[in-house]
Amino acid sequence: MLPQIAPRTDTDLRRQELADRGWTQLPGFLDKGAAEALHSTLARVVDWRFVLNHQGRHHDVHPLQVAAIDAAARDAIVSGIAAGAQCGFQYAYDNYPIGDIVAGSGELPPLIAGVHDLIAGGPFARFLRELTGDARIASADLQATRYRPGHFLTTHDDQADGKHRLYAYVLGLTKNWRPEFGGLLLLHDAAGNIERGLTPGFNVLNIFRVPHPHSVSQVASFSPGFRYSFTGWLKSGA
Repeated sequence: MLPQIAPRTDTDLRRQELADRGWTQLPGFLDKGAAEALHSTLARVVDWRFVLNHQGRHHDVHPLQVAAIDAAARDAIVSGIAAGAQCGFQYAYDNYPIGDIVAGSGELPPLIAGVHDLIAGGPFARFLRELTGDARIASADLQATRYRPGHFLTTHDDQADGKHRLYAYVLGLTKNWRPEFGGLLLLHDAAGNIERGLTPGFNVLNIFRVPHPHSVSQVASFSPGFRYSFTGWLKSGA
């Protein structure tokens, strides 16, 4: 079963929400059977990369490299991540780099390949042009993310020179989650207050305009599972 966007009757309402407040949420975004299968597929993926930033550089650590890190080096990495989060932009989570795998002629699990075709192949951008009324949307990229206990993403606004980002999206595939488990998508106002906190959900698409300050709260140590999602940006062709 290849993923498809489920038929909707609330497009006008969601378009108005996005216009009024800069974000909206679409429950039941994919057909239910495909969403269930995708959740199971992400739970079986073994090639997750641990990603973090340090001194302005992005680091992408393969699972075999993670396994080879000794206790002292692991403690140093954890301390460095904590120090970075205290004073600026910092992230630490697991990534399955779908776009890079495709660009390198690698093989994706069939269902994830189907998501790539849906989102990067054009149907997703067409749907979002209709939803937003924004004819500038030309393409979308994607990655899969997995937030385990301790993972987080501090405040940023997704603005990046030369990236042509118009909107950010998070397609949640997280089951049986409570707000206290963390991993919330936090949308900030200009004063730094939380204007909205969106709890990880299953088969829910969150979309918001770029730039918009936001963060992902740290997943709690007592979380019973992981926060799974597909994320990326809708971009102009300029």
